[in-house]
Amino acid sequence: MKNGAAQPLWTVLRRAALFLLALCVAAGPAIAVRAGEAAAQSEEAAAQPQEAPGSEPPEGGPKREETAAQSGGDGAEDAPQEVTVSASVRLTKSKKAAYIRWKRVAGAYAYKVQRSSKRDGKFQTVAFLSQNDCTYRDKGVRRGRRYYYRVAAAMEDGGNCYSKTLALDCPLGKVSGVRLIRYSTTSIKVTWDADKNAKWYKVYYATTRNGKYKLAGTTKQNWFRVKKLANYHSYHFRVEACVSRKASALDSGPSQSVTMVTRPYERLTVFAGDSLTRGLKSYNAVDKIKIGGKKAVVAVDGLNTLTFRTKKVIGNRSAMDEVIRLTPYRVYIMLGGNDIHYLDKSKLIDRYRVILKAIRDGSPDTDIVLLAMSPVTAAAKQRLPGFSQIPAYNQDLSELAEELGMKFYDCTEFMKDSTGCLKSAYATADGIHWKAPVYDEYAKLLETYDKTLD
Repeated sequence: MKNGAAQPLWTVLRRAALFLLALCVAAGPAIAVRAGEAAAQSEEAAAQPQEAPGSEPPEGGPKREETAAQSGGDGAEDAPQEVTVSASVRLTKSKKAAYIRWKRVAGAYAYKVQRSSKRDGKFQTVAFLSQNDCTYRDKGVRRGRRYYYRVAAAMEDGGNCYSKTLALDCPLGKVSGVRLIRYSTTSIKVTWDADKNAKWYKVYYATTRNGKYKLAGTTKQNWFRVKKLANYHSYHFRVEACVSRKASALDSGPSQSVTMVTRPYERLTVFAGDSLTRGLKSYNAVDKIKIGGKKAVVAVDGLNTLTFRTKKVIGNRSAMDEVIRLTPYRVYIMLGGNDIHYLDKSKLIDRYRVILKAIRDGSPDTDIVLLAMSPVTAAAKQRLPGFSQIPAYNQDLSELAEELGMKFYDCTEFMKDSTGCLKSAYATADGIHWKAPVYDEYAKLLETYDKTLD
């Protein structure tokens, strides 16, 4: 059979196979992109193998693929008419996807939507669509990123023509959960919900809500302390999420402003718990914790994860109620030593959760830090096997703190022997309580840790 007779059948089979391929290719990830006009880019001649998905069209060539034979040899005569794809891209209204649209091209049997993280980088095909499609919504993108898109029209004659590369900025979302905590008479601590896509945050303040906002500082943390404020003044704060220290089109817009009036204030730090915590006061260790402001100890011998909340031990109040009444700037709490030796650790965690939620609800501006339970000596663990739960209990406390958006701190490593038990030299006769030197080291560690929080 001659070539001329075989050609129509080959064309039909080829088009059918490619269209079936188009129906089977899944759409790719999501993002958003800025509108841009389309123009054509070129590739190799149609006689060469079809480009691999995601490959760049060669620069400087014709917008549509054509063989030398089809163009009349050297192309000086009978040059083909230029074919282009007109396309645009923008963020969807929800700002969670990129919306790409294009004009259909005569002679195209399918379209490929391609994406890259760099203008001159490798393009990946994220969607293979039929000749009747002219829009695509890409949902696989992340905030704080810039993406590049192009649309390729697959032509019936085996060639491809491309749109112009379109850039789309997907900025970070606005910062949420901005809160103000009074730190001192002339200082306010600004906190907010962390954004996993942000690298930096910028905190701004103004003396009027709609006035000019000044940069207070830049940080990688989800808090910042603004200092040197005037007393009895109203201040308004905003926070921006950023991809770098330098300003970028990918930065978020400013958050909603929050307001606080400065006034005379001295922060209070509370240490709460049972007899181990009471030792901070008994051995004068609390006075050695140099963290500024006032300090108080709310601790009574024998309290456990139930009686800390229910037993009236300070006036007509429970220890938990006393913490709430004091509305401290920060509270360190350690409980469990009086009930872990006869209860399953899960019961203690459930009781602890109730206490922590009550403190948070009663004093919402209080920063809550859960302290790891102290180890006991090997002899004490042998006498009361329930103490063997302590390592797992501390792990559960860490997870509880994360669950509730609080902090967990373990500063007990220095007091353990090679088996993880309390060193005998550090323990009193019962193998549970600490001798005075332990409190001195414990106070130093608490001081160092506390300073990292502000």
